[in-house]
Amino acid sequence: MIRTTALKRLWRRTVWRFQSTLTFRMTLFYGALFAVASMLSLYGTRKAIESYAESQIRREMTVGSALFDRIAAMQFHQLAQAGNVLANDFGFREAVGTSDAATIGSALQSLQGRFKIDHAMFVAVDGTVAGPDEALSAVDRTQLFDALDAGRERGIVRWRGQSHMVAAAPVRAPMLMGWVVFARNMGPADLRQLAQLSSIDLHPQLVPSTSAVGRGTEVRDIDRDGERILSWARPVPALVKAVPQQLVLEYSLGRELIKACMALG
Repeated sequence: MIRTTALKRLWRRTVWRFQSTLTFRMTLFYGALFAVASMLSLYGTRKAIESYAESQIRREMTVGSALFDRIAAMQFHQLAQAGNVLANDFGFREAVGTSDAATIGSALQSLQGRFKIDHAMFVAVDGTVAGPDEALSAVDRTQLFDALDAGRERGIVRWRGQSHMVAAAPVRAPMLMGWVVFARNMGPADLRQLAQLSSIDLHPQLVPSTSAVGRGTEVRDIDRDGERILSWARPVPALVKAVPQQLVLEYSLGRELIKACMALG
C-alpha cells in the first residue's frame, strides 16, 4: 500500500514537471513566433513607408526640374527681349558705329535699371567688351566672345564662381557689329527663392558638369556623413560649350521618412 502511494506521488510529480516544461516551451515558442512576426511586420511597414517617401521625392524632383526649365525659358526670353530693344535702337547703333563708349555705357545702364538686370555689356565683333559691367576675366571674355561668334546666344554661364543666365541680341547696321549681352544671377540665394516654389526644398544647385549626365538620368542614392540622400543631376543649356553646366537636386530620405511616419500616424 505504501509502495503504491509512493508510485502515485512519483507519477504525479513526473506529469506536473512534464506539463510545466511543456508550458514553458510553448510559451517560449509562441513568444519567439510573435517577436518574429512583429519584426517582419515592422520591416514591411518601414519598407512601404520608404518606398512611398522615395516615390514622392522622385515626383517632386521631376516637378522641380520642369519648373526650372520653365523659369529659365522665361528668363532667357525676357533678357533677349530687353537686348533686342537696345540692339534695334538707332541711337545705340550709331554709338556702336562711332565707338562712343560713354553713350554705349549710358544706354546699357539705363536698360539694366529699367528691366532689373544684374549684368549688362556690349561685346564687339573684335572681342572688346564695353559697358557698366566690364569686370570679366580675360578667360571669361574669350569664352563669351567665342560662344557668341559660334551663334550661341542663350545659356547658363559661370562667372567669378557664380552661375548666371545669359541672353544676347545681335547689333547690325546692317553688318554685324556686336552683341548686347544681358545676364541675371543664379547664385545660391536666387536658387533658394526658386526652391520655395516647390512643395519640398530640393536644394537646387547649378554646378559645372563633371561627367556626361543624360537628361532624365536616374536618381542616385548616396550616403553623406551617415545620412541617406537622393540626388538627381541633369544638364542645362550652357552658353560655353567647353564648360557644361548641370542642375543638381538633393533631398534627405531620412527627413522624408520621418514626415511620412508622422503623416501616417
